[in-house]
Amino acid sequence: MRVHDEPQASTGVPLPDETSEASKPFESSAEPSSKVVSSKPESSSSLPVSSASSQAGGENEDYYIFDEPVTVNQLKETFNRVRKNKDVEVLTKAGYDVSEGAVVTGDEISFLDSEGERKTITAVILGDLTGSGKPDSKSLKVFYPALAYHSFNELQRRAADLDGDGTVTTADLLLLKKRILYGTVG
Repeated sequence: MRVHDEPQASTGVPLPDETSEASKPFESSAEPSSKVVSSKPESSSSLPVSSASSQAGGENEDYYIFDEPVTVNQLKETFNRVRKNKDVEVLTKAGYDVSEGAVVTGDEISFLDSEGERKTITAVILGDLTGSGKPDSKSLKVFYPALAYHSFNELQRRAADLDGDGTVTTADLLLLKKRILYGTVG
């Protein structure tokens, strides 16, 4: 069993407002606070937060992009509250169970979908290029040379694309600095 450090500025998994139309999971018309990027044509209606689906080119894996740091407990509580699904596991890239602490970029989230099929997606925390669970100065140190030499790996590229335009640019670098300095999202 592994435990990731708690994210420092975590506000948790964004939950739909129970009194609004967005309280119906996956039918939200509100602006998404996290999004699923999938190579599969089906919409990703398996996660318990407002999400948007889009196609990824030629990849065979689902990614769930969190705008903010989130803990394992917050993620599990959200699944239980919104999806009535207690069978949620967070695993490291090496396959170890993460029972508490932060969900970090590269962790795998395994759960049962509405049809009872096991689904696994890879977590991406925007700004977390090092697997710390939050944007920090270590991520900034990775960002500079990776941007200069176009050497982001796939997870880093997704975590570094803070503006969500599909390309990592200096605009993303500025957004990362803003997140680190001011703790802001967006």
